[in-house]
Amino acid sequence: MTAIDRDRARAAFKSYTDAYDATNPRIALKIEHTYTWPRHAMP
Repeated sequence: MTAIDRDRARAAFKSYTDAYDATNPRIALKIEHTYTWPRHAMP
């Protein structure tokens, strides 16, 4: 099984989202959701 390099993934996602206006509430919500969903999904 291949491990995911979380730091590299986080950096890639940040690079991707930098092209969007994070002050827009809808975009900010999607970014926040991406960073927080694993904590809510784990028991």
